[in-house]
Amino acid sequence: MHGILRQPDADALFDGIASRLTQAAHNSYEVPDGNWPSDGWQIYLLDSPEPNALNLGDGVLVLSRGLITELNSESELAAVISHEMAHQLLGHIDEAWGKMAQESDLQAQGAFQLDQDQELAADRIGFVMLANGRYEPEAAVKALNVIYRQRTRTNNLTAEDPSIRHRIGALVSQIQRRGPVDVRTINTRLFQEVRSELLGYANRE
Repeated sequence: MHGILRQPDADALFDGIASRLTQAAHNSYEVPDGNWPSDGWQIYLLDSPEPNALNLGDGVLVLSRGLITELNSESELAAVISHEMAHQLLGHIDEAWGKMAQESDLQAQGAFQLDQDQELAADRIGFVMLANGRYEPEAAVKALNVIYRQRTRTNNLTAEDPSIRHRIGALVSQIQRRGPVDVRTINTRLFQEVRSELLGYANRE
């Protein structure tokens, strides 16, 4: 059973990214105006070596230690967070929990799956938030490539994995349509410090 890691630097990193993406979302007509979390965004660091990002609903996001160490920049982390935030703003998480509540097969209630259309929609809105927050737009593609490479490396392949390539293609097209972005942040010292600390933690295992 993996627990939550308490790391002040990681908390500061997550809070800063979430605040910046929230402002970017409020300043964009393309981002849905409903389904904002009642208590703001709460992002937790999971003590797990497996790269993963989870949205538990009402603004609660969980990012694994293994995800942070696989990413290469704050922009890539912001891309992951903006994608998960977009699921919330689009109402996908509430829909998924509602379907689970109606599920008669108890074994199917251990986790929920989002469909391909929902993932593509979250990619699209998450990218708008990322670009409007003046992070590197290409980081959205880089982050998805990290996830795809990890799943291939560990043979953790599912029927959905070919769709990651389709999602990457859709993001590349969106980047091309968007055109140049006045990028303010690609990477930061805080991200590098957090990543280095988590890499050291992994090496002690």
